[in-house]
Amino acid sequence: VEKIKKRGLEAICCRAEELDKYNIKSDIFISFQTLEHLLSPIHFLKSLSDKSECKYFVITIPYKKFSRVALPYIRTKTLKEIYAENLHIFELCPDDWKQIFIFCGWKIIYEQIYYQYPQHSILTNFYKQCWRENDFEGFYGVILEKDDTFKKLYKDWP
Repeated sequence: VEKIKKRGLEAICCRAEELDKYNIKSDIFISFQTLEHLLSPIHFLKSLSDKSECKYFVITIPYKKFSRVALPYIRTKTLKEIYAENLHIFELCPDDWKQIFIFCGWKIIYEQIYYQYPQHSILTNFYKQCWRENDFEGFYGVILEKDDTFKKLYKDWP
């Protein structure tokens, strides 16, 4: 944030879930590897759809073939303090993220999966297994545009 401000640009240091409170005037938001760290990605996505002027949202998240609640420190019973930047809560597959985006007031205008290993190689299966076990196979990226078609049908938003 300091580097950005030194260049004469605007920047805010806050939790992602609180961005809607800052009355940011922007046409586009960009989020790299963030949604999986949030306690409530639904609230975050809906609040930006409702309360910001932004028309587009570019998002990348780790690619998972199958959805899961991650919380690795609970799985391993590691009793130490943990902070949001070091914790994946929701690791969802693209189909599940798509449903959430639409539910929260966005439509997908572009999407792509980027794999961290070559797709056409004799060793593809080996690389895929290594990446899956030690990190992520790749990243799922989307460009979203505001569209409240489905969001407005749900009548119990807080």
